[in-house]
Amino acid sequence: MSDKLFTLAGTSDLNGVTTYRFATGNAKVREAILRRADHTNIKLMETPSPMTKEQAIAWLAEQGIAAVKPRTGRQKSEAPAQAAAAVAAGVAELESAVTLTTEDVEFLSTQESVED
Repeated sequence: MSDKLFTLAGTSDLNGVTTYRFATGNAKVREAILRRADHTNIKLMETPSPMTKEQAIAWLAEQGIAAVKPRTGRQKSEAPAQAAAAVAAGVAELESAVTLTTEDVEFLSTQESVED
C-alpha cells in the first residue's frame, strides 16, 4: 500500500461486501459520494491523526471494526488490459480460421461479375 495519509477511515457495504474506506476531507461529502455509487451502511470516522491505510486498518481493528481491504486502482486497470488481450487473441483465432479455398475465390469472382 502507499504512504499516502488519510484523515477519515471506516467501512461501507457494496454488493453485500463490507470494505474498508479511506479518505481525507469532509466525512459528509465522502458519504454522499459513496451513496451515489450505491454503497450502504457507510460508517466513516475521523482518525486521531493522519494515517496510512495500514495504520488506519490497525486503528479500526482496535475499535472492533473488521472488513476486507479495497481493491487498488492497479487491480482494476488490469481487467481491461486482460479483456483487450483476450479479444485480440479471439480475433487472431478467427482470422486464422477464415481461409478461402480456391472454390470460394472462384465463386466470389463469378458473383462480382454477375453484379456488374
